[in-house]
Amino acid sequence: MNFEKLNKLNFEAKNNENHHVCWDVDHTPTAPRLCYTNISEKEISILDPLLERAVYQTVLDYLNEEALCNADPDMFPCRSRLTGNYYIAEKCCVKQENRFHGSVLTHFTELFTGGVIVAPIEQDYLALEIYFSFQNGEVEITGIDSASI
Repeated sequence: MNFEKLNKLNFEAKNNENHHVCWDVDHTPTAPRLCYTNISEKEISILDPLLERAVYQTVLDYLNEEALCNADPDMFPCRSRLTGNYYIAEKCCVKQENRFHGSVLTHFTELFTGGVIVAPIEQDYLALEIYFSFQNGEVEITGIDSASI
């Protein structure tokens, strides 16, 4: 099973203290943690939509790459455990001269049951951190890391 599309979740709860964001039995996700250095609001408004598209395509390609994510229940990540929902947990970016570098941390969810939990609950399962650079109106994806969460 491959994903034709993913569902990006947006959480409106404020992250006033800029904490790390997670979703599990004890935590409800908030707006992303933001770490910007030397970047104006105008520059963010230009970069964000371009970065959203590049990150979406990168994570979709990753999840559909059989060698990286498949249906084998003994492997991580296991595609069949994913709900198809994800959210942005953190955005970090620094401007150096006319070039921007940073990362976007995405969290993908699973439906979890176990222990005393009998009704499935949605919670974090997979983190994909996408590294990028941005210059002259172009986003370049420079790397990707995955982690269990």
